[in-house]
Amino acid sequence: MKALGIPVSPVSSAKEALVDADLIVTVTPARKPIVEAAHVKPGATLIAVGSDGPDKQEISVDLLARAGKIVADKLSQCAKLGEIHHALAAAGITEKDVYGELGDIVIGRLPGREADELIVCASREWARRTRRSRRWFGGSSRQRDKFSPQRFHAPRAWRRRRKVSTPRRPPSGAELRSE
Repeated sequence: MKALGIPVSPVSSAKEALVDADLIVTVTPARKPIVEAAHVKPGATLIAVGSDGPDKQEISVDLLARAGKIVADKLSQCAKLGEIHHALAAAGITEKDVYGELGDIVIGRLPGREADELIVCASREWARRTRRSRRWFGGSSRQRDKFSPQRFHAPRAWRRRRKVSTPRRPPSGAELRSE
């Protein structure tokens, strides 16, 4: 971050890190909220990526209730797992409170930031893809830092999607002579 001219300093608590943050990204396996509404300033953007299960939760229900815009990567999934799931279960929000899906903002169907509002993007899909890519590249969650190219294998979904036929191997010189 030094090369980009962005000051970075260590802090001893989540509260210290959040108080003046404009952008917050959570990628944790937390099972109870680590980001509280009181610690996030108005106008911040929070992207919660780690909550990929019904028992995981990174941000408080109060924070979602306070958000100007709640964006889900896929509402049908987020209603069953993660941040939005917990807020719906606690009656902190309703599905109508969810502004829209991330894809609708990306393609321009819905506008993104329109004012100085707190935006929360709850993404279950990013967490799932991150976990899967760790496995594909030879590391489990316990072996995150041990990249092993020998153990890399293309996922079955990639192999199934490839509809390219492989050409036959050209005959060797011995096969040509025998014909």
